[in-house]
Amino acid sequence: MTRAIDGRTARWLSAAVLAAMCATLGSACNIVGPLPYIISGPEKAEAMYVLPEDKSAVVFIDDRSSKLPDMYTRRAIGRAADDRILEEKLVAKLISSESAMMIASRERYGSPLGIAEIGKAAGADIIIYVTVDQFTLYADPQTPSPSATVRIKVVDTTTKARLWPTGDAEWSSLKVSSRSRVEKVHTSTAAIQADNTNLAQGLGYGIAKTFYKHEIKPIGQDADQRFTEQRG
Repeated sequence: MTRAIDGRTARWLSAAVLAAMCATLGSACNIVGPLPYIISGPEKAEAMYVLPEDKSAVVFIDDRSSKLPDMYTRRAIGRAADDRILEEKLVAKLISSESAMMIASRERYGSPLGIAEIGKAAGADIIIYVTVDQFTLYADPQTPSPSATVRIKVVDTTTKARLWPTGDAEWSSLKVSSRSRVEKVHTSTAAIQADNTNLAQGLGYGIAKTFYKHEIKPIGQDADQRFTEQRG
């Protein structure tokens, strides 16, 4: 009788065969990727908070301290977060982050709106509120070091209660940083804008990944692989 082999067992057997081959072939063996990754698959990070699936939501990127270089970058962060939340189907309905930004812009002509009020005006049940603390491409004029830091919280727009984080912590922090060394300092406007957009995309994806279990991918070229995330 033939016995079925599950996926995990198959990976272990494959890894054992590869290890034996490498031991035999020595320097002639060139396996791409670490053996633990082959055996157990990619590492996973748990969701920090699971958004209510039956609610509507909006992401609001707040930059009251003017840490971002321009409005385009602010919109790029929101769009990236929106895209990933929609892709993962985390909520029943997602309202565009640009809608929340347009509503908040009315503050220039009247009294400031509260966080819950912005979300309510956008038609959302909950608002994912993100305030930018740092966004830089360079550690100094000669050293490229893209990184960004934000604080995040989730608020019910009807009760105005903070849904997450709970307890004494008012915010959860997120920092994204380049995973690989950037060799060249860009000076052209187009290249700098491209660098800003890349960092904004990585930050937006990082914001969305706060809310679902995801793979921690090896270094690569897409936005999920170019940046590392630190959460607190």
